[in-house]
Amino acid sequence: MLDLMEQNTKASTELFKKAADVCQTTTVPECQAKWMDFCTASVDLARSNVEAITQINSRAIDSWINYVRKSGDATEAYTSRAS
Repeated sequence: MLDLMEQNTKASTELFKKAADVCQTTTVPECQAKWMDFCTASVDLARSNVEAITQINSRAIDSWINYVRKSGDATEAYTSRAS
């Protein structure tokens, strides 16, 4: 999660720089090209965030499944010893 936050901070800074560059353009074609670059970078960042969050959630679910399995094994072992 910390890696994701760090990457987002860097990417957001780059997006802000791209937006500032757009505001400083003087010709329409240059402005359009820079806006397209900005929009593409924004969509790419959103996509990578969704992928990262999906991966984090998948790891969390796997971790819970392992915990439940280990807890079940421990309970089963305790129950069989008590019998």
